[in-house]
Amino acid sequence: MTSRRSRLTDLMSRPEFRLEADNDVSFHVAMNAVKLRRYRNESQQFVAQNMGTSQSKVARIEGGDENITLRTLRRLAGSLRGRIRISIEPAEVCLPRLDPWWEMVANGLPSNATWTSAAMFVGVAPADPAMIGWVAAWRGQLAVASDYLTEGGDEV
Repeated sequence: MTSRRSRLTDLMSRPEFRLEADNDVSFHVAMNAVKLRRYRNESQQFVAQNMGTSQSKVARIEGGDENITLRTLRRLAGSLRGRIRISIEPAEVCLPRLDPWWEMVANGLPSNATWTSAAMFVGVAPADPAMIGWVAAWRGQLAVASDYLTEGGDEV
């Protein structure tokens, strides 16, 4: 198990692999759709009805097998009461990565929290006391990333 995990860690640290994985939009849409649907405790049939499509179409989207349009993505997000966030960054810029939203919520980030990114970068305390620990942990991730880059690392 350890050697398998080490190979995966090694693979994930390679810039060409990370770029390919980051750009696998079908996978990211599928993963987020499944996680949000389960978080909302909804069925594929319910999501499909709200989208005006079939359950099998939702299943194909969640399987990463469907090349969907932006209109379908908007309908999916609307049906799941979700928010779409997209960023196209230069491949050579390796910004710090946030954990996926489902891990943040599972680790104590309140699902109804409101905050600004300025609070994370300039050290302003968040308005919601429940978020203080989470923001501190995120700042810690930034500090580790910053240290890595200043030590000559080429990947965060």
